[in-house]
Amino acid sequence: DPNRVDELVKETQLVINEFKSHLKDPKHLANYKKQYFKNMETQVKQNSFWRGYLLASLSETQKFQTYQQKLALVDAMTEDKLQIAAEDFLSEEDTLVATLLPQDKLDN
Repeated sequence: DPNRVDELVKETQLVINEFKSHLKDPKHLANYKKQYFKNMETQVKQNSFWRGYLLASLSETQKFQTYQQKLALVDAMTEDKLQIAAEDFLSEEDTLVATLLPQDKLDN
């Protein structure tokens, strides 16, 4: 609803600031890791991981990581590291607010 943009932006900023100030529950990170590992397992079976793996190996801008390195990176994530990353990357100064306005339907 375009009329609620300011309200929704403020609510989103409140949620982000709350997340930055303190993490709610360690089980959220545990659930994320569990879902990530299950998703990676599925991607490997369906070959979508390997397609991305090969494309990343050809990219000059993307750091190449093996399957084991990706899993180890997520496994090493802690609540403290997540908190530090949130403080570093979730800045209101670098926020872009884009509003999608409804388009009038054209009668043909």
